[in-house]
Amino acid sequence: MLALVWAAWAALGPAANPLTLDDIWRRARPGASALQVEAELASMRQALAETSRLAGGPTLGLGAGPRRTDGATRGDLALDLDLPLLARPAARGELQAALARAETLLAQTAEVEERRRIAAAAIAVWLAGERAAGHREDLATVERWREIAARRAEGGAEAPFELDLVDLELGEARSALAAAEGEVRRAWAELAALADLPAEPRAVAEPPLPPLPEPATVPGRVRAGALSKAIEARRELAELAGRLELVRAQSRLSLRSSLAQEGLDRVARLGLAYRLPLGGETSAAEAALDRRLTAERRQAELAVADLEARTAAAAAQLAAAATAPAVGIARPLAALELRLVEGKSRPSETLTLRRSLLAAQRARLDRRAAALAAAYEIAALTAEVAP
Repeated sequence: MLALVWAAWAALGPAANPLTLDDIWRRARPGASALQVEAELASMRQALAETSRLAGGPTLGLGAGPRRTDGATRGDLALDLDLPLLARPAARGELQAALARAETLLAQTAEVEERRRIAAAAIAVWLAGERAAGHREDLATVERWREIAARRAEGGAEAPFELDLVDLELGEARSALAAAEGEVRRAWAELAALADLPAEPRAVAEPPLPPLPEPATVPGRVRAGALSKAIEARRELAELAGRLELVRAQSRLSLRSSLAQEGLDRVARLGLAYRLPLGGETSAAEAALDRRLTAERRQAELAVADLEARTAAAAAQLAAAATAPAVGIARPLAALELRLVEGKSRPSETLTLRRSLLAAQRARLDRRAAALAAAYEIAALTAEVAP
C-alpha cells in the first residue's frame, strides 16, 4: 500500500525531497508589496526632483524681430530667463528627510509581508498535499473493504445491497481524490506565482513553527513592529508630499532676467515677477489638502486597526490549536476493518463510522494549517526594524 501511495504522489511531481519553506523563500520572486513600495518611493523622489529652491524648472525664452529707424531695418534679439522661487524651501527638506528615514523601513516591511504571503501559500500546498494523501489512503481502504464485502456477499454472509453501498462509497472516494489532487495543483499554482518553482507540483514539507514572542508581549511588539511603523511612515510621507505640493501651487514669486540686443544697444534686466492667484484658488487648494490629509489619517487608523484585528485572530487560532487533541485515525480504522473481516460489523456501519473519522482527520489538518498560518502572521506582525 505504501508503494502505491508513493507512486500516486510521484505522478504529481518529480520524485525528490519535499521543498522546505527556506527553499521556497530563496526562490522568491519580486512581490507586489516590494514593487508597490518602489513605486511609492519613486513618486516621492519625483516630487523632490521637480523642486529645489525653485518651485519648478526654469523657463527660457528667446525672441527676435525687426527694428525700423530712419528708414533702416535692424534685428532685435532677446533672451529671457524665468526662475520660479519656492515659497517655503523647508517643505522640500522635510520631505527629503522623511523619505530617507522611510526607505529602509518600507523595504523591510515589504519583505516581511512577502515572506508571510509565501509562508501562507506554502502552508496551503502542504495542507492540500496532506489532504490528497489522506484521500489516497482512504481510497485504498475502501477498495480493501469492497473486496471483503464481495467475499462475504458471495458466501451469503452479507446482503447484496451492502456491496452496492460500498461501490457507491468507492465512487465517492475516487471523486474526492480527484478533487483533492485538483486542489493540490491550484495551491501549487498560487505558490509558483510567488516563487521561481517548476510548473508541476512538488511535495512541500510542513513548515516549522517560527520563533514567537511571549503571548503577553505580543500587543506591545505589534505596536512597535515594522508594520506599525510603516503605517506611520506612509502617513508622514503623504502629508509632507501634500504640503510640498501646496507650497509649489502657492509659490508666486519668480526671479526674472533678460538680455537683449536692441538695434545697436545691448540691454540687461533683472527683476521679480509675481503671479496673481485666481479667485478662490488658494482656499480651494488648502481645502483639498485638508481633506486629503484627513483621509490619510483615517486610512492610517484603519490600517492600525487591521493589524490589531489580525493579531487577535492569529492569537485565537494558536490558542484553539493548543487545546485540540492530536489523535490519528489509523488505529480506529484498523479496528473497523478487523470488525468487518470478522463479520462483527456490516459494511454500511463501518462506512458511516469511516466518514466520521475522515471528517475528524480533515478538521485536525485544518487546525494545524490554521495554527501554522497564525504563527507566521504573528511573526510578521511583531517583526522589528533591522538597524
